[in-house]
Amino acid sequence: MTDGPQKPADDAETRPPLRRRITARWDRLGPVGRAAVAVGAMAALAGGIAVLARARSSAPDTDVDDFEAWADELALEPGEYVFDCLECDGEGSIQVGQEDDEAPDGYSLVWDTCEDCHGEGTMSYDENEAAEAIDCGRTPLKRP
Repeated sequence: MTDGPQKPADDAETRPPLRRRITARWDRLGPVGRAAVAVGAMAALAGGIAVLARARSSAPDTDVDDFEAWADELALEPGEYVFDCLECDGEGSIQVGQEDDEAPDGYSLVWDTCEDCHGEGTMSYDENEAAEAIDCGRTPLKRP
């Protein structure tokens, strides 16, 4: 006894190839159906071309003159720029190792004046050095 109609096994030998099935469906469409498929394909193609054209027209202009004008706007004005010292993080002093016979490893850390900023905690740069520091993500404390 069966629970319902039996579905025949999908045998690859009994089914026609995909190309023949597509051709058979195309032949069954008739002239109106074929025209509708052709119009749909043309509309899809036109839409794709329109999207590409819009994307290309909105792309940024890479004209050399525009780039030079943009670079001139970003150029730093001449003068002295003040930044925190990188070595001591603006503190003016750093910890250094000093020989210590009483320490377990023979060294102990002591505070000493930062040699880079001479204990001031800040460094002064001209506009070229400042531009490099700003490119590295540093922010000046004082501008000219």
